Amino acid sequence: MPMTDGADAFDVFTGRVLATLACNSADHIARTVEAAHPAQARWGARSPGERALHLRKAATRLEQEADALARLVVQENGKTFAQARFGDVAACIGMFRFFADLVEQRRPAVRALGPIESEERLCPLGVI
Repeated sequence: MPMTDGADAFDVFTGRVLATLACNSADHIARTVEAAHPAQARWGARSPGERALHLRKAATRLEQEADALARLVVQENGKTFAQARFGDVAACIGMFRFFADLVEQRRPAVRALGPIESEERLCPLGVI
């Protein structure tokens, strides 16, 4: 993977380098975004139930690693463990669960507006 100089992520308490993050070139980013289009088409072709299942699996995996993720947030951002675990990490998990529920609960609707019929279709937007 071509990259420009990396960026270090530091432990705010010790100054120790936690990791060096890849800084990709503009060309690599453009190719990555282009490669995302076929993946999105496959995702969009899945049923709402399948998409919800994958989102819930991601939430469950994040829950399994919640304490470890929170410790990383503490090191990198200087937050308390409670802020990281029950704020940032919990919010992320909650978003996956929210969208899993949303994709299952929302249904297309047809509305009559006088002589005009309006149809609402729900589908993934794509790579944005």
